[in-house]
Order: sequence, then structure tokens, then C-alpha cells
Amino acid sequence: MNGRRRSRPVKKSFARRIYPLVLIVGVVFSIYFMSVFIEQSYSMADLNKQIELKQNEVKELNKEISSLEAELEIADTPEFIEKVAREKLKMVGPRDIIYQDEDRQDEGE
Repeated sequence: MNGRRRSRPVKKSFARRIYPLVLIVGVVFSIYFMSVFIEQSYSMADLNKQIELKQNEVKELNKEISSLEAELEIADTPEFIEKVAREKLKMVGPRDIIYQDEDRQDEGE
């Protein structure tokens, strides 16, 4: 042999061989989790808007319920019944005097 050593291929340690793979997998998972986080943030914002709209709707319905309950309390009074009969049903009392304007046309014609 001529004094030259044969160069053997240098074996890379296991850690040096696996490092690039771990790095790539880490970057891919990081990108995936960031995209999921961003998507969930938008979803949460949308759901919060929907919650606010529904809460406003509930407030409005509660106001309407209160108004209807107040109207229901007075619905059985004679004054309310007379008011409805006169305004909505166009009825008159037995002692009311009715005037007709012959020059005026009826609303129904």
C-alpha cells in the first residue's frame, strides 16, 4: 500500500440526519395551526356578531311582550272595548248623534 489512506465516507449522526425533517415538519405544523387559529378567530367574530344581533332581537321582543301585556290588562275594561268598537269597527253608541256630509264621498267608494 502506498501510504495513502482510503477515505471512508463520514457517517452523519442520527441527529444531523433527522434535523432537517423535524424542521420541515415543524414549519408545516406551525403554518397549519396558524391558519386554523386565524380561521377560528374569524368564526368567533362572526358568532359574536350573531350573538349581539340575537340579544338585540330578544330585547325588542321583550319590549313588545311588555306592551302587549299592558294592553291585555286593560282589554277587559269597558272603556277599551268602547274605544276599539268606535275606532276599529266604526260603531256608534245608542245615544250618539250621527252627521252625514252629503258633499263628502265615502272612503269606500
